[in-house]
Amino acid sequence: MLHIYPVLKKLYGARVSFNDPWLKPAFALLDVADAVARSFSHAPPMPPFSIRVRTNGVQGEFGGRKFMASAQQLLQRLPPEVALDGARILDLGCSCGRLAHALRNRLGSGHYSGLDIDRVAIEWARGHLQAIDARFEFRVAEVYSDVYNAAATTRAASYVFPFADRTFDTIVAYSVFTHLLDDEVQNYLRNASRCLKPGGRFVFSCFVLDAAAGASFLAGASKLGATHVLSTERPRKATAFEAEFLERSLRQAGFGTVRYLPGDWRRANQQSGADQDLFVCGL
Repeated sequence: MLHIYPVLKKLYGARVSFNDPWLKPAFALLDVADAVARSFSHAPPMPPFSIRVRTNGVQGEFGGRKFMASAQQLLQRLPPEVALDGARILDLGCSCGRLAHALRNRLGSGHYSGLDIDRVAIEWARGHLQAIDARFEFRVAEVYSDVYNAAATTRAASYVFPFADRTFDTIVAYSVFTHLLDDEVQNYLRNASRCLKPGGRFVFSCFVLDAAAGASFLAGASKLGATHVLSTERPRKATAFEAEFLERSLRQAGFGTVRYLPGDWRRANQQSGADQDLFVCGL
């Protein structure tokens, strides 16, 4: 299979990003080529290449295997006590519904709500998942991000999740806190605590800075308040937090049960939700 990322990088001569307007014509052509490649490999229905890369990045995504594999990895990381079958589930940072694809055969009579700041991805998910399956709904969160949604004015530190108290059995936030600052993380924890049913679980991934993280891609991170940032110009590009800050913030938000599952990102130098550190929290 053609390795698209190194080809684009060699021809383009810069870091490949779906946000770059100069690459939009190339992505349109790659959508066609990707659809042909998936038809020959009998891949299941999924978003087009230009939509998938908004979640998974460009590298390794041509043909769709990475999209489906990463969806299954996220699902498999959920521990047994996290309710899925028949549950009401909130997926924060859902993008085009990567986790939703993996949940279609696990949700049963439950209901899935996806929330994301990426309007393009949400509109695709509405038209291709929500439109054919009433168990799924997707909403746009007009929240500012210097990386993903610079035009928005509402700050994550003051944003209120658009759901009633005690609505969800399970709340998931894969690779969301890796793009938030400290006060924004604390606000999202309070929102999750408010929206979670008693006995429910909130699962989120992040980068926890400790001695083992010294040789990772965050080794040169700068500190802004309690947030360690990879870039001071675009601080939400990649963020990390010390364990003490996260533990204190979880207690202040009302979470009494917390389980910490270290990820493989230090060893593998990865940044996807499937490799990040995981917290499983209950009220």
